[in-house]
Amino acid sequence: AKLILGGTNDTKDVTHEEFPVIVVMNPDKIVGQRRATTCPDFLLDPTDAEMLYIQLPISDLDTLLHTHGSVIRFTDNDDQSYEAVVRSGTELGNPFDLHYYFDHSLRSIRVKSNNITDALHKRYVNEHKLKGLIDRDYLDNLRNQIRYWNGNRWVQSIVGVGSVQITPSEHAQDN
Repeated sequence: AKLILGGTNDTKDVTHEEFPVIVVMNPDKIVGQRRATTCPDFLLDPTDAEMLYIQLPISDLDTLLHTHGSVIRFTDNDDQSYEAVVRSGTELGNPFDLHYYFDHSLRSIRVKSNNITDALHKRYVNEHKLKGLIDRDYLDNLRNQIRYWNGNRWVQSIVGVGSVQITPSEHAQDN
């Protein structure tokens, strides 16, 4: 069994910044008050429940607007993938989101934008506050910035926290 959580890492941690996260935990190992392994300054023992900790990137829109994204929805998209929706803020009452897709091993597959996010980005490009377009290269760059916590540092390849091994069959069983 596993528990998949999404939100924002907003604690004083090894990165010293806020970022959207996905955390996979073993619910059988959630015991008492413990700290995330990414947060060494808390005076609590580290949890043994963390299986996988995923850092999603901060977009150029986040940087420009001083916003911090949060995973607001994590769904089983289809037989082969999950979808994580990261919302960073609203512009004129409309939320701007990025959609991250993962296979059932939680390896990143692709990133998509939406019309509101595209229009907002284009507006700031036209105002010379941002450069470039939200195109395939832009979205692939976000995908390539996804990091996994290995218990000591953030790495690009999928890895479990500490000694937890991540395999495709382990995640596929929990559909």
